[in-house]
Amino acid sequence: MANTLGAVIVGASTLLGKELIDELNNSQTEWDLRLVDADDSEGQLVAGGDEPLVVQPMTPDVFDGRDVAFFAGSELTTRAHWREAQMAK
Repeated sequence: MANTLGAVIVGASTLLGKELIDELNNSQTEWDLRLVDADDSEGQLVAGGDEPLVVQPMTPDVFDGRDVAFFAGSELTTRAHWREAQMAK
């Protein structure tokens, strides 16, 4: 029986973010993905397997309840939010 892992992809609308989404959706592990962006990509649809996924805005609780955070955006965004991911509940 496979466990589902929860992940946040920060920078989901970038090319790297989209490639990461594809790789995770094609992996043997089942992922519950939360897609976020720090810029004005909020509401953008990103292909995620068989269905489109919506990019959410960056909020203080975006990392809560997630097992892992992937940073696929800019260095500035990563530097601004990595501690929030590390401290998430």
